[in-house]
Amino acid sequence: MELEEPLPLNGQTIASIRMPEQDEEDPIEGSKAMVTGWGKTLNVYHSNLILRATFLPIVHRDNCQKAYRRSHTISDLMLCAGFIGGGQDSCQGDSGGPLVVGDQLVGVVSFAIGCALPGFPGVNVRVSAVRDWIREVSDV
Repeated sequence: MELEEPLPLNGQTIASIRMPEQDEEDPIEGSKAMVTGWGKTLNVYHSNLILRATFLPIVHRDNCQKAYRRSHTISDLMLCAGFIGGGQDSCQGDSGGPLVVGDQLVGVVSFAIGCALPGFPGVNVRVSAVRDWIREVSDV
C-alpha cells in the first residue's frame, strides 16, 4: 500500500512505531505485549466496530512449540504471546495487526487454535526475523 500524501503524524493519535533490527533478540518470556484489532471477541461470529486492545505475556518459543506440537511447527520466524490459561488473545479478524512491546512493533498477528483457548497462545510473525524484507519492500 502506498499513500498519496504523508500521514499527519501528531504523536498522539497518529504516530510511527519503532521496529527491531534484523535478528534482534526477542523480548524475554513474560514481557508484557499489547495486541490490538477489530476482530472477534468471545468467539462470536462478527467483528467489532471498536478497536480493542489487550495485554499478553510473551511465551518462549520452546513452550509455544510444546503447545502446538501436534499441529504446527513454531519456527524462528514466529513469536508467541498469550496466557496458558487462555481468556485473552487476538482472534479472527485481528490477523495482520500489531503486537507491541514498549514502543516497538515485535510481531504481526498470524494464527492460533481458536481464540484465547487454554494452552494455545497466539502466534505472530516475528518482525526481527523479517526486518530486512520489510525494509526491502517498503523502504522503511
